Amino acid sequence: MQLGLWTDDSMTGAVASDNITPVTFVNWDGSTSPEDLADAAYTSLAAKTVGKRWLFFRHFADGERTGHVQIGANSVEDYFIHRRGEFDKMRSELVRFWVRLKANGSVRADRITIDEEDGVGIESPGGFTEATWTLRAEKIAKVNNHATLARFSPSQLRSYTQSQIAAFSTWDSDLGRALMWWAHNNTQIFLDTMGDAITGTYATVMGEACPPTSNYGDEILDRTRYGLQNEPYHKGERSIAGVSAPFLYLNRFSSLPPVFTGQTSEHRWLMFLYNNNWMRMCRRTAALEPWFSFPSWDGLTHIGDMQSSRYMVQSAAAMGVTHGMIWSPPGAYMGVGSVPSLSTQLAYMQETLEDLPAQQVDDDEVLPLLSYNATTVTIGSWSVTYNASEWGTI
Repeated sequence: MQLGLWTDDSMTGAVASDNITPVTFVNWDGSTSPEDLADAAYTSLAAKTVGKRWLFFRHFADGERTGHVQIGANSVEDYFIHRRGEFDKMRSELVRFWVRLKANGSVRADRITIDEEDGVGIESPGGFTEATWTLRAEKIAKVNNHATLARFSPSQLRSYTQSQIAAFSTWDSDLGRALMWWAHNNTQIFLDTMGDAITGTYATVMGEACPPTSNYGDEILDRTRYGLQNEPYHKGERSIAGVSAPFLYLNRFSSLPPVFTGQTSEHRWLMFLYNNNWMRMCRRTAALEPWFSFPSWDGLTHIGDMQSSRYMVQSAAAMGVTHGMIWSPPGAYMGVGSVPSLSTQLAYMQETLEDLPAQQVDDDEVLPLLSYNATTVTIGSWSVTYNASEWGTI
């Protein structure tokens, strides 16, 4: 398994190893010209070996680009009907970026990864970015009552009044499911357009197909999965270029999320079950390139037991994963207090990657989902049995 490392090359300990390579980081925030970004990217890519040239776009769509307005400033009509605004502007900058990259020489990226967290960093007119459900209901009503826009709203959602949507209280309801269907549709509109901007301009300028491209959190589902708050993520595509990239992080929580109600195992074990179900719900014939956190990350103290992280990576390998990302943000957490240093964490991850199980399932094999009271996970000849001491804290 090869992992791209999400971090700044200058961060102490962020060094390449046999199976981990710091990405070529392109930050679209700020006023740096596309040409200067391309020059820096080319230099970084050229210093890496073939197979480990990983181009990483940060804040491609939601960055505060000089002279550009964020997506949220586009009208709802423009977003749904024309899909223009920010995307047209970013297409023009990408053409400049690819032209300059090509002019530098023959070096090309082997993979492209994008970090756009729809619903978190993206102020998409189609998303739930308003602060209250009253404001969100106003947006939905504008679409539902519009002669042309109404077709972008699921029929189930159009049956609810604005006041009913404003009173939303739980995802585990017919209204909650209709709202998630709205979010599903809007996410794919956003990803289709962003994918066209990136892969389309690459093919046009370079005269060749874009390398494998994925985006954080993208997924192509054959089964409906449920989020931690019991949100139903409907089956189908929410992917920028046909790749699933779930973030398989082992969280701990200050209070147990609804999806785990009634369970007593360590939170990280429950998340391990959840993440394995996520991989099982992804379409087996589509590429799977998940994100892993740095080994000790647990979302609260950042010192969860690192052995459980090893099991997470091993289970992904048993599912057939060959490429992914390791999230290790610069300047955060590592080497602070009891949290192991970045170099220690990366050495542990490299050691993990050197001894992984072979793929245990066929590419089209559909595995049954795991119960959240399970104490053993088995994938072919690989298995792990729950031991609380390996899933708590260091």
